[in-house]
Amino acid sequence: MKIFLPKLLLTLLFFVHVVPLILGTYDPILNDEFLGDLNFYGDAIGGGGDGGDGGGSCSGGGGGGGGGGGGNPGGSGCENDIGSGMDLAGSCSGKTEKCGLNLSDPKQKASSIAQKAAQDAKAASDAQMPAAEAAAMQVKNELADKATQSARAAEAALAGKQQIVEQLQVEAKEANAVIVEVSASLENTQANANAAATAAREAHTQLAHLKTLADKVSCNLANIKKVAHGAQAQLAQRTQLLEVAKMRVANVTKRVADAQADFDKTKEAASRAVCAAMEAKQKVEQPSQSRGRRMDQKGGGGGRYKMSRYY
Repeated sequence: MKIFLPKLLLTLLFFVHVVPLILGTYDPILNDEFLGDLNFYGDAIGGGGDGGDGGGSCSGGGGGGGGGGGGNPGGSGCENDIGSGMDLAGSCSGKTEKCGLNLSDPKQKASSIAQKAAQDAKAASDAQMPAAEAAAMQVKNELADKATQSARAAEAALAGKQQIVEQLQVEAKEANAVIVEVSASLENTQANANAAATAAREAHTQLAHLKTLADKVSCNLANIKKVAHGAQAQLAQRTQLLEVAKMRVANVTKRVADAQADFDKTKEAASRAVCAAMEAKQKVEQPSQSRGRRMDQKGGGGGRYKMSRYY
């Protein structure tokens, strides 16, 4: 765009100002404006490059490198410098031979201007390529420097990222080790939990059996209590019967003692009766004299014997 813009401006100036001079329609009133445009064009040509030396001409040499950003000011094409914005006719009055312009002939003037413009355009075109190459080289150098700095920054960032990655890898290994340990611990805990659950189920089963046994024992205890109450009642009844039996035994014992005493008395009486009978029998064998007395005694003794027998 920088290369073709001056050519476009030069072409426009040529058709607007030079062609009317060639055709004889040149208006001297527009001379100042035309020269001012040429001066502006010279400023643009001389200072438009990036850091290049400004190109100078008779019409616009004063503004050569002022806007070029580091370029050298353009030199004037005449022996005397012509400032920017000055009237070319006033500046070259009395110096037409040095400037190479003949203001008396419009066609010659137009031809000279056209030739000068063509030369300036060619010089500008020739200067644009080195300026563009220099600017491109400068831009390339700047971009290369920036790329180098960016590469260094990228290398530093890469080194930092590499360190971070290595640290993260170490942390990942540690985390994996922790995960393995936690997994093993979790498996052990799960096994313990399963064992605890199995033990809990067995405990619940045993508790159910114990509850069943407790119910049975409670039922048996109730039956035992009933049996105990019955046994206590029977014991009380038997105790009462025992007391009655003891009383009967005591009574019978007393009666036996009484009967024994009576038996002893009766036995003694029977013994006396037997003795008396024997005495009586002996007395029967005595003389008849004493038979009556013995009979009386015998009768009395026999009566006692009978009484003792029936007693």
